[in-house]
Amino acid sequence: MQRRSTYVWWKHLLFWGMWLLLLGPAYISAFGAWLIGSMLPGYHDPVDIILTVILTSTLLLIMAVAVYTAWHFWHQTRPFSRLIIWLSVGLLGIPLLSTAGALFSYVKLSVT
Repeated sequence: MQRRSTYVWWKHLLFWGMWLLLLGPAYISAFGAWLIGSMLPGYHDPVDIILTVILTSTLLLIMAVAVYTAWHFWHQTRPFSRLIIWLSVGLLGIPLLSTAGALFSYVKLSVT
């Protein structure tokens, strides 16, 4: 039988605090995808389609990180440091890459 380590109280606070912070980028991404996606039936500008795809994929990636980390924290099957790294990727890495991709595609398709 495999032994599971129990996390101390401050690890619970740190994990769930960071996990709840994932709701911010997820909300912004969902709102942006809804806002831009709601304009698509009127006209089909390529930049709007690409921005909707970028924001929707960002939302799906953040939710995947949230489910993955919550599952492994709950069952304590992964080291705590790895879960914190995944949460940091969900909080900083994915939104920054999404923002860079959205700005690049907007400038490339809109300005030129």
